Amino acid sequence: QLNSQHPAQTFRITTNSGNNFSIADSSVILRGKGWIDVKEIRLTSSGETLDVYWIDNNDWEVVVPLLVGANAITLNAFDIGGAAVGSDRITVTNTGSLEPAGETNLVVSEIMFHPADPTVAEITAGFIDGDLFEYLELENIGPVTVDLSGAIFTNGINFDFSTGSISQLAPGGRVLIVRNQVAFESRHGVGLPVTGEFQNETGLANGGERLRLAGINGISIRDFSYDDKHPWPEDADGNGHSLVLIDPGSNPDHGEAGNWRLSSLPGGNAGGSDAHLFEGDPMSDDDGDGLSNFMNHALGGSGAAFAPVFSVENGVITLSHTRNLAADDVDFETEFSIDLVTWMSAGSVPVSETAIGDGNSLVTWKIDLGIEGRGFVRLRVMQR
Repeated sequence: QLNSQHPAQTFRITTNSGNNFSIADSSVILRGKGWIDVKEIRLTSSGETLDVYWIDNNDWEVVVPLLVGANAITLNAFDIGGAAVGSDRITVTNTGSLEPAGETNLVVSEIMFHPADPTVAEITAGFIDGDLFEYLELENIGPVTVDLSGAIFTNGINFDFSTGSISQLAPGGRVLIVRNQVAFESRHGVGLPVTGEFQNETGLANGGERLRLAGINGISIRDFSYDDKHPWPEDADGNGHSLVLIDPGSNPDHGEAGNWRLSSLPGGNAGGSDAHLFEGDPMSDDDGDGLSNFMNHALGGSGAAFAPVFSVENGVITLSHTRNLAADDVDFETEFSIDLVTWMSAGSVPVSETAIGDGNSLVTWKIDLGIEGRGFVRLRVMQR
C-alpha cells in the first residue's frame, strides 16, 4: 500500500536542477526529493543532523551554512534504523563577504561569571547584586566578517543573536552579552560593543557550569564547562577578575582549564584584549639581573624580587614564582632531574595561583621526591 500510494523516490537535491550555483549569502536553502524512508538528513562535512522541513510527502528543504567561496556540500539520508538510504552532492559558492558563526571563526574570549561585590556608589545607584555585572565576550578569530544572526546560547545563559543589536562581527572584532546593561555600563563605561542582555532571566553560575553556543541547525559552535575550582583560576570567583581565553587566535579547547587565565586586572577587560606579547631579543639580559629578557617578561618584572623561590621539606620541593598574567605567549613547566643532564617533566599544572596585583599572580608548584629522594627541579619557560 505504501508503494502504491507513495511511489519510490530517489534521494536527490533539486535546487537549481541539482547543478552547482552561486549565491551572495552566508547560508542557503536547499530543496530536494526523498521517499518516506528518509528519517534524517546529515551534512557530511560536520556529521550534524540538519533540521528538515517537509513541504509535502516527497519534497524537503534544509538550511546549510556557507563559508565564503566554494562549498562542496554532500547530504546523506538515513532511515529510522540508521541505515543510509541515499546521498547527493552540490557545490554552492558564497560570493558575499559574510560567513556564518562556527567553530573555526568564533570563540568565547572572556567570562565574567562572578563579579566583585557592588561598591557603595553602585548600591546607592540601585545595583545591590554583584551578579548584575556579569558578562560574556566573543571574538571573531577568522579572516572574514561573521554573520551572528544564526547563533544562539542554549546552555548556561539564553541569548539569541538574531535579536541583538550587533549582527555582524569583523575579523578581530569582539561582542559582549551582559546580565544588565545599565549596571554593566555604570562599571565599565558606555560605547562598548554590547549586543544585548541575557534572556529569560538567565545568568552565569558562580560555581561553574556548562555553556553551549549553537549555530545554524543547532550545530555546536562552543560546548564546554568552566569551573571555579583548581585547576581553573580560582580568583575569578568573586575577587573581581574574569576568565580570559589564552591566545584566542589559536582556537584553543575551551574545556581545558590550562587554556584560561585570570584577567590581568580586576574588572576584566570587556570589549578588548589585555594580552601583552614579548618584543626584543629573548635570550639577552638587558637589565643584568641574571634572567633573560623573555624570563623577565614571563615573570612580570626584573630583579631579585622576581626570581623563582625554591624550598624543600620532607622530600617535597616547593617552587614559587610570579607570572605576568598578560603574557599570552608564555607556557610554564617544571622539570626534574637526578643528574642535571637528563630532564623530564615534573608537571605542567601548578597546585595554586593567586592574583597579587600589578597584573601578576603568584604560582606555586610542588614536586614530591619522597622522604629519601633527592634530585633537582627547574622552571622551564617556553614561548607558545
